[in-house]
Amino acid sequence: MATTVTYNGITMHNVITRRWEQEIVYDPSNTDAIGQKFNLTFEGVLHAQRVPIQAAETYIAGAESSASIFSILENVQRLLGTPRARLTVAVGGTTVIDIHSTLAISTGVDGNSTDIDNGPKPTNITVTPIGSTVFQVSFSIEAMVGNCDALRSGKGLVLNNRWSVRETMDQNFHTTRVITGHLRVAAGVFAVAKGWPAHMHKPIVIPPLEDSFRRSKVSFGVEEDGLSCSYEIIDTQVHTAAPWPATSMEATYSESSTHGTFFVSEMNVRLQGNPSTDKRLLIERAIQILNARLQLFAIKDSYNVESLMLTEHIGSRSAIDMSARIKRVDALSTTMTLGLLYVQMGEPLVLAPLLNSNGLIEGTNYDHQLSPLPKPYGFKHNSAAVDRERRPVVLFFLHCYLQNPCDTEHSVGPLTPSETPSKAKPPQREDEPTGSEYPYTPVFIDDENTFSEETHAGIYTMAQMSSRYNTNRMFVQMPIANIPEKKDSEKKDSGNDATSEILQLAGSQNYRFIEVNFERVGLEPDIPEPVLAYTHEDGKVKATLAHFDVEILSPVRSTDGRQAVFRSLAKYVYLLDRTPDFTKAVPVGINPVTHFPDHDGTIKLGLKGDMGIGGSSNQEQTG
Repeated sequence: MATTVTYNGITMHNVITRRWEQEIVYDPSNTDAIGQKFNLTFEGVLHAQRVPIQAAETYIAGAESSASIFSILENVQRLLGTPRARLTVAVGGTTVIDIHSTLAISTGVDGNSTDIDNGPKPTNITVTPIGSTVFQVSFSIEAMVGNCDALRSGKGLVLNNRWSVRETMDQNFHTTRVITGHLRVAAGVFAVAKGWPAHMHKPIVIPPLEDSFRRSKVSFGVEEDGLSCSYEIIDTQVHTAAPWPATSMEATYSESSTHGTFFVSEMNVRLQGNPSTDKRLLIERAIQILNARLQLFAIKDSYNVESLMLTEHIGSRSAIDMSARIKRVDALSTTMTLGLLYVQMGEPLVLAPLLNSNGLIEGTNYDHQLSPLPKPYGFKHNSAAVDRERRPVVLFFLHCYLQNPCDTEHSVGPLTPSETPSKAKPPQREDEPTGSEYPYTPVFIDDENTFSEETHAGIYTMAQMSSRYNTNRMFVQMPIANIPEKKDSEKKDSGNDATSEILQLAGSQNYRFIEVNFERVGLEPDIPEPVLAYTHEDGKVKATLAHFDVEILSPVRSTDGRQAVFRSLAKYVYLLDRTPDFTKAVPVGINPVTHFPDHDGTIKLGLKGDMGIGGSSNQEQTG
């Protein structure tokens, strides 16, 4: 019976079968059969007229063509040496093998069988010209197919999943469970039609979480072939689970006493969440935990809250710390032993569901034995979609796709395996706000003239300017002379026992002191030139410069030792001809280094009420 072999468009008739081996392939544990592996070798004669130019029904003309024997030979070797093409073997007119490429799973081609090992794969080719139009061909190829019908239609992609479980118990009887395993898929090619990368199958290998356990680690790796996967899941037993949305919790609660009179309750809580956690919910949970032990919302008169501190950690981790310290005086010294140790300390943690503006948040009921369960693919930023879970399509960029050595694309994570870098567009991050959706307003606007032009020559590291007003009412205390000392028997309140007289020598004398403190890197700071005289309050208050002092400090090196840092101080003293009305705008000056468009150099103070020395009236007070 004649045998016909067709591969990648080349058909050889009446071939001799030199090898036909079928091997049953098992998983790494040698337990489950994954499929059958074919090792085939054929020898036959190939005429030049049946050599296609490409893997299609376009053939080289033959003897009358201008194609040389060497170009035909090269074409034969190239076509037979290309992996992942369709292989058919027919015996006596009946097709006994029809194996499609691995790519057929993703393109939706249904064949008799589909290769499940990134094949078929040619392994050996020998082409010998016989004359000018005939070739003697020896061709070896291997292919691997599955045993189930689902693979032949491209519907079943998981071939095998086997795992081991190891449990370790420490000295406190806490159990750590480690699940390790291997997953084998039929195709790692990504396509919308029927194929997905191996990372898409991660949920298959993640088991449910047992009560009183915390999921400490999920590791999932895909080998270079895209078909073999290894994974590890570590679950650790805990006494008190972290309340949602916290993923981990550390809390300490202590009670102490001083001489049995003063009792101090102190608690520290640290909560951490996943990358999408709203820290405001973590803060709410921390307050609940503190209240569960310290009873913050039921403080009595004998309680004194000494400290309450909240710390937010900003960086790679979503974490907050909260602590509180309460000091109290208990009526009975037995309160600590009876009221705390048997009622408050050591009890299981009880927390209420969380609230937001819409009411109770569903699923926030707390059970100290149930830990939050992480999603298989992790979490997105909290500004992303509602589910905050990475879309499976993103996992394509984790996939080591099948590649053709003749293609120009071999980079990690292209949009499609065949797309060239010049056409590929970088994926847009879903957690990146754009346009008007950006929720924050910058503190500094680039187009504002925030700094004067002179600051560009050197950086001012300090630019302080202050105005101080001083009013001397010119009152003096004059002693009263010639008052004889009275004997004790004569000391009576005569109504005139004053020993001094308060006199006003003149009208109030007023001053304005202006001080500047400038520090500049690289250049001497510019000291404002003093104004000899000015008026304010519509010309009523006149000021005249009395003193002008400048202090120039020796330069020092910057912290890096490469630049000089200069510093100068100046003091201006102005004499005012009358007392300013501080209920109206008074000058405070404009710092010449910084400039704010909305500041005109004056400030209006609000003077209301009185000092309450002897009464509530602003008039002369007694007592």
